[in-house]
Amino acid sequence: MSGLCPRLTGSGLICASALAAGLLFLAGARARALAEPDDDLLEHVRRTEQVAAQKLETELRATLRDGAKLAKTDPALALERYRQALAELENDAVLPAGQRESLKRVFKDRIRTTKLELARASHKETRVTPSMIRRAEEARQAALRDEIGKTLRLIQSLQRDGKTAEANRLAEELARNHPESAEALAAARSTRSLDLFASARRLQNEQERGHTGALAEIEKSSTPAGGDVEFPKDWKEKTAARSTAVKLTAKEKAILRALSEKITVNFKNTKLQDVLDTLETKLGVTLVPPDQESLKEIEASYDTPITLNLRGVSARTVLRKVFADLGMTYVIKDESIYIVSQQRAKELMVTRAYYIGDILAAMSTAPVQPLAGGLPLNPGGPQLGAGLQPFAFGALPVQAAPANPPQAAAQGQANNVVQNAAAIMEIVRSSVDPQSWRENGGAGTITYNAAAMSLVIRQSAEVHAQLASGGLAK
Repeated sequence: MSGLCPRLTGSGLICASALAAGLLFLAGARARALAEPDDDLLEHVRRTEQVAAQKLETELRATLRDGAKLAKTDPALALERYRQALAELENDAVLPAGQRESLKRVFKDRIRTTKLELARASHKETRVTPSMIRRAEEARQAALRDEIGKTLRLIQSLQRDGKTAEANRLAEELARNHPESAEALAAARSTRSLDLFASARRLQNEQERGHTGALAEIEKSSTPAGGDVEFPKDWKEKTAARSTAVKLTAKEKAILRALSEKITVNFKNTKLQDVLDTLETKLGVTLVPPDQESLKEIEASYDTPITLNLRGVSARTVLRKVFADLGMTYVIKDESIYIVSQQRAKELMVTRAYYIGDILAAMSTAPVQPLAGGLPLNPGGPQLGAGLQPFAFGALPVQAAPANPPQAAAQGQANNVVQNAAAIMEIVRSSVDPQSWRENGGAGTITYNAAAMSLVIRQSAEVHAQLASGGLAK
């Protein structure tokens, strides 16, 4: 130092100042050199934290998207993932505070709504729904129909064997045990009434055969032989009258047998088209499906789901149940079963007259046999016991008896005929497809034409066929 600046005068002062400035410059440069690595490290840390925050935010938002989709199929698993993400946010130190709090609010809201969905689903699974009650009732009704059907078959077997007393006892017991069943009540009425009808017809046939045979022998003995066969004058009219009875083809008979067969079905959200195919296979008959216009009217399609579980019931009952829920029904036409709207079924109904003058004539001399509900057969005939009163059938023109004895007798006989006709109509309604009559919610009607002594019945071809096969049409 003393060598560089020997004296602190003049130029020596200048030298000292320069030396001091140089030392300060070197010190500052060294300080800057030492500070630069610390600044780079802080910048690196900041960038690393930003990348980590962006990555975490991306993962959390992906969890929100995936959870929304998963909640539709497995809400419990979605809820678990939401909780894990919220726990991760609680322990996070990377995200900015405002962003972290915003995401926490979103996840808490998702957890709350998912819990509500789980609670609603659990309540829906455990509560008793109307469909569950309906299925239980259908199962009970099926078991009841099966029990009643077995008893009815036993009653029919006893009737065929001529054990009418035991058959009547079983029918009365069935009606007492199942007073809510139309079939049980109809069986009790039919068992009593059909036995009376059979007796009346047998008596009438025996009388006709006896009278006809006696008269024929008298006529034959008094008529000389002409060489040719001579027919009565009214032979043509008799032949035409016989031809008016319902005649069924082989296919129509097969359809009626198929509809009476007991079948079991279990449809659960099955398409209407698949239901039609299944029933067609089970019955072995042709089912003509409804056209698109009919389906459009009832707001249905061939993909409409059908749910029905019936066991051991007639195919007729299954068809009615399936299509009644859709506002449709079935009719037998052209040797096939057509599925049509209820309005179209009414248009296809047939009106026929059934002569019952012979039955009424036989009933006029038969003793009173009261039906369930108070309606007697032959209310004016001989009484079987005291206290039996004629049924007041208000809808029929039963007039008060006049004071003149001969007129009173004639009027009383006319009243008996009208009330006997009313009894026959009640038996028809309760015995032949009861649910198809207007009184029971169907569309069929039955009236009595006193002038022609005939029942005028407007019904489906199926019911007319059953009436004919049961012997009402001669």
